[in-house]
Amino acid sequence: MKLHKRAVAIGSVAAVLTLGTAGLVAAAGVQGNGPASALSGLVSDGTLTQAQADKVAEALKAQRDAMHKERQADRAEMEALVAKTLGISEADVQQAHKDGKSLADLAGDKRDELVAAMVAFANAKIDEGVKEGKLTQAQADKMKANTQKRVENRVDGKGGPGGKG
Repeated sequence: MKLHKRAVAIGSVAAVLTLGTAGLVAAAGVQGNGPASALSGLVSDGTLTQAQADKVAEALKAQRDAMHKERQADRAEMEALVAKTLGISEADVQQAHKDGKSLADLAGDKRDELVAAMVAFANAKIDEGVKEGKLTQAQADKMKANTQKRVENRVDGKGGPGGKG
């Protein structure tokens, strides 16, 4: 598990256990199952306050929003890379995706060039994670060992890890 994900998971569990569930239910949009259901009794029996639950909801929403923005930025950066590598517009890349075309279909004889560019991009992101302390070098090495295959799966539109999606 990535260090960043582990820290988020530990922090989330600690916050939920410490602060409450009503906010978790609101933030997660889940009722009747998962951690919210398991902890709702703590709010009901007075172990936790509504203020604590509200604080958890705010923290979870802020974390979810930040992660969503980060994913959107990474997606836009990758789209720009694909467009630049293939010499087409980002709108063309988006349309091909909507039309169900794989990146390999879009790339044609530039497939290998696209794969190389995407592998370099992914590995740079992994290196950035190490530099920022989000990953250990061992974690990065393990991820990089699979980068080529994940990128090829994505480009070729194959299912499974790193594939279509």
